[in-house]
Amino acid sequence: MQKKRKILLAIVLILAIAIPMIVYAQMVQQAECCRLSQNITMNDVTYGTLVPAAPCTFHSGPQTFSKGDVVGMGDCAGGANQCKLKGEVPDPDLDIESHEWGTICLLNSIYNLTNWVFFFFLAIAIFIGVLAGYQFMTAAGDPGKVTKARDLLLYMAIGLIIAAIAKIIPTLVRTIVGF
Repeated sequence: MQKKRKILLAIVLILAIAIPMIVYAQMVQQAECCRLSQNITMNDVTYGTLVPAAPCTFHSGPQTFSKGDVVGMGDCAGGANQCKLKGEVPDPDLDIESHEWGTICLLNSIYNLTNWVFFFFLAIAIFIGVLAGYQFMTAAGDPGKVTKARDLLLYMAIGLIIAAIAKIIPTLVRTIVGF
């Protein structure tokens, strides 16, 4: 019974934090664009590239969007479409117009988040591995210290597994979304 209460409390706390954050993000961030922080490859996407010497036309098919490009909603009707990105003055022009801009920006955000999780847990796992090695070396046959060192190796393995799962999450999202 106690375990069910803890799980219910955790779910309520997560929802109490997540729902206001989502609502606030919807209210504050009205931009229909994003600047890519890494290259993103899409298998089936309709997009229009804005080349200064040529008119904007929509293309379909696989495309790799480059780091630094501003991707957003556009109609290729001519003229520069601008979007409001936080901290950028003047507002940047769109480099790529696409009706799937939301999916591209979502993948960009997921890649950013999972990269941070990956490097964080990898750094902690390396630190714990070094600490475990030190404890093994200084145990001098003491069973208690050897047990602590083995436990640390277990924690290191858990950290490495979480880091690996963080790298798998974007692939799962791409599979679910269908890109």
